[in-house]
Amino acid sequence: MFSHMMVGSNDIPRSKTFYDATFEAMGGKAGREDDKGRLIYLHNGGIFIVTSPIDGAPATSGNGCTIGFAMSPEQADAWHAAGVANGGTAIEDPPGVRAGGFGQLYLAYLRDPDGNKLRPAPPAGVSQTAGNRSSGPSFRRPDRPFRSGKDQGYEGHSTLAARRTDLRDHPALHLRFPLIRARASFRAAAPEEAR
Repeated sequence: MFSHMMVGSNDIPRSKTFYDATFEAMGGKAGREDDKGRLIYLHNGGIFIVTSPIDGAPATSGNGCTIGFAMSPEQADAWHAAGVANGGTAIEDPPGVRAGGFGQLYLAYLRDPDGNKLRPAPPAGVSQTAGNRSSGPSFRRPDRPFRSGKDQGYEGHSTLAARRTDLRDHPALHLRFPLIRARASFRAAAPEEAR
């Protein structure tokens, strides 16, 4: 869904100390600094960037914003401790399992040295409860069993491709999108074996 996440910093060396420690605690590597002075962290297919604002104004944290990092509850404990030891601030309750709207969630909130709110989030398929890896995907509601795509009516690629073909031939789309109309005309004029 996202290509990257970026936060602002008023002190890049201070942020590097904090984020290097927290990324290493969750199994990642220290960040690299690019030619523009931005810190870049690559971990589990994600990109996280720390930068000084390009408009020259001070960096501020987003009111109501939280960035979640995928990690196990055990990594979250180490992440939280590393963050506090390297300039972060523990906020809300101490790390642990709490009841919430999604059931039992493992939470451990921090603010980085610039005030950005951070939290660990178990990766998909990992239980929210420390030490228990068998209860299904994260954030599932306890009153609803996990269902596979097939259980939810997913019919497979061939059926979806057939539906897409039907939509391309829909007259309402031809009125609105000339390229679709032109392709439909070409297909109608082409011999059957060329389609």
